[in-house]
Amino acid sequence: HTHTNTHTTHTHHPNAVMAAFVGTAAATVALVARNIGRHASGRMVRYANSTATTIAGRAVSAGSSRAGTWHRQAAGAGLHTSVRAQETMPVALPALSPTMTEGTIQTWLKQEGDEVSAGDVLFEMETDKAVMSVEAIEDGYLAKIVHGDGSQNIKIGEVVGYMVEDEGEEVDESAAASASTPAPAAEDAPAPTPSPPATPASTPAAPAAAAPADGASQATSLPLSPAVRHVLYAHNLEASQIPATGRHGRLLKSDVLAVIDGEVAPLSGGGAAAPSTSGSSAPATPAAAAGTGASYTDIPASNMRQVIAKRLTESKQQTPHAYAQLDVDVTALVAARKEAIAASGNKFSVNDAIIKAAGIALRAVPSVNCSWSATEKAPVPNATVDVSVAVSTPTGLITPIVKNADTRPVLSITEAMADLAARARDNKLALDEFQGGSFTVSNLGMFGVKSFTAIINPPQACILAVGGARPVVKPSGDIASVVTFTLCSDARIVSEQEAADFLAVFGSLLDSPAVLLRGAANPADAL
Repeated sequence: HTHTNTHTTHTHHPNAVMAAFVGTAAATVALVARNIGRHASGRMVRYANSTATTIAGRAVSAGSSRAGTWHRQAAGAGLHTSVRAQETMPVALPALSPTMTEGTIQTWLKQEGDEVSAGDVLFEMETDKAVMSVEAIEDGYLAKIVHGDGSQNIKIGEVVGYMVEDEGEEVDESAAASASTPAPAAEDAPAPTPSPPATPASTPAAPAAAAPADGASQATSLPLSPAVRHVLYAHNLEASQIPATGRHGRLLKSDVLAVIDGEVAPLSGGGAAAPSTSGSSAPATPAAAAGTGASYTDIPASNMRQVIAKRLTESKQQTPHAYAQLDVDVTALVAARKEAIAASGNKFSVNDAIIKAAGIALRAVPSVNCSWSATEKAPVPNATVDVSVAVSTPTGLITPIVKNADTRPVLSITEAMADLAARARDNKLALDEFQGGSFTVSNLGMFGVKSFTAIINPPQACILAVGGARPVVKPSGDIASVVTFTLCSDARIVSEQEAADFLAVFGSLLDSPAVLLRGAANPADAL
């Protein structure tokens, strides 16, 4: 509350100023949540609510950090305030996807001391879905980086850095102390254990290196980066042997190399043999050679692959999968596609036609175009027909969405898929381009797979597995090109009859592709 007279305004409660700031943020987030809720699954709505909470919390931090600015502005206007300035602005790890619980910082694009404007990209972060940019929400200077490049398994909301308003300002010591405390999950997580050490050969002792001074860095208890694990494994070392000099006791690759090169002595108490130096040791015995792991290399799973494994396991365990197969003669479709391409010069794939057929069939059988609500324990109809398409990327599988697939002409689907697939492989998809969807198509036919069963992507009701075309001799003696389609459906949502109805409509569209490919030869005739 405030007391006002003709000369001076006294602000006794900084919460009054912060409340206005938080109220504006909350109103904005509520509007976004309502817009998302109109056409999103329950998971997206919960994500919106989570985002609202996160932003509100950050707004409180921002409100505190801007108190000094308001104080100076009030003084310049002839007002007096009792708001205490607090310049330190924590940078917390944001939740950039509904399923995200932790992330990995790939690269900081701003360094300590750099000036930052609101909207500037601070760092790139690997989520459970993609690599995304994290932008600053305030103007100021990046004063301190808590988690540097390559930091892994950072929990949502954990502080990764600090900003200040003016250049050269120090980070608030109390805030820095609380930020430097490792997250409970990180404390509880055991450090990766290298392979059992091999029995060292009887060799002359390596020259002694300078031992760490009293009070120097000790062995790390934090998770190791892939590069550090690889060097430790290759040289038969353990993390407990290496003095860690990184920020907050993190073990760096340079720390391991320093021990290997003899520049720093290993810590006492390590269980593995010290690394041998070139030219000072005898050839390794067969036992030692076998222990080096030269026959294989451990490659750590990316965040995306870990989440894929977790979600697919949950889906298989918790979703009752039902399967129905249909063989479709696509001879007419292949011929019609060739004629359309020859007439117009506009190329499209058979998979684009399959996406279109799936969209029309979903509209014709709306009971299949549903999602399962975990909160309501019931199916929820989807207002639009948005088909997710499985795309393989170097970091894992992702499913960009072709929206309104039932009404888009095939050529429009072709353009959309080319753009989505390219940006998916470059990790440049926006959240709404791969989160959601009402149905998934997964095609392994181009890899020579005859048929397969896929795992449903919750909360969707179905996924369509597309096999490869194979020649089949008809009773008339003609050779037909036949493809096996396997519909995997959630038995809680889709009955066997509804699955059969969907496949019947879908198959008839591929058998008689005139309607399906309308506009492919002449875009002006498109639906």
